[in-house]
Amino acid sequence: MDTPDQRAGRERLDAIVAERLQGAPVDQGRMFSTIGWRTGGKVFAFVAGDGTLIVKVPEARVQELVQSGAGDPMSIRERTMREWVGIPPDGDWEPLVVEAHAFLAV
Repeated sequence: MDTPDQRAGRERLDAIVAERLQGAPVDQGRMFSTIGWRTGGKVFAFVAGDGTLIVKVPEARVQELVQSGAGDPMSIRERTMREWVGIPPDGDWEPLVVEAHAFLAV
C-alpha cells in the first residue's frame, strides 16, 4: 500500500513525465514493489515510500549528486546500487527525471 508521501511524489513524477517527456516512448511498470516509469522496458524513475525520487543515472553522476549533497546513494539490503540515486522530496526533480530518461533511452 502506498504511503501519502509516495502518492504525492508519484503525482509529482507523473506530472514531470507528462510535461517534459511528452511524446517520448515511456510507460509504467513495476520496480522494487512500486510503479516506475520505463523506456525500452527499463525503469528510469520511481518514488520510494518516503516520497524520495529514485532515478537511474551513470555511476559518476550518482557520485556527483551524493558529493554535492543533492542526493543519497540507493541501497538494498546493505548493497549500494551504483547507478541509482535518491533525491529528496524537496529536491530539483525535473532535470534529473529527464536525465535518467536520456540515460536509458540510448
